[in-house]
Amino acid sequence: MIARDLIGLSGINSIMAMGTHVINLSSFKNTWQGAQTAIHLALAPRVTSGAHYADCRVGAGYLAKVVGDKVARQKLWKKTEEVVQKATDRITMENS
Repeated sequence: MIARDLIGLSGINSIMAMGTHVINLSSFKNTWQGAQTAIHLALAPRVTSGAHYADCRVGAGYLAKVVGDKVARQKLWKKTEEVVQKATDRITMENS
């Protein structure tokens, strides 16, 4: 139900574009390779709190540049809040 609401609110074209972008940026790792950074962070004696990790390194990977961009993070947070609020309002209206 929420997926339908989110698609209806943001438009299928936006979601398709975002999905295509994510697919293009991914490195198509297998399951074992994809789990390595999470395993590293769970077992490492020291990690940088709040940092973005990829390929077992801080500041690595395609998201590192965006994560370091304060303005981009703020825009993403604001847009996320808007989408969640719209979905919540719509669900509330449907259940009233």
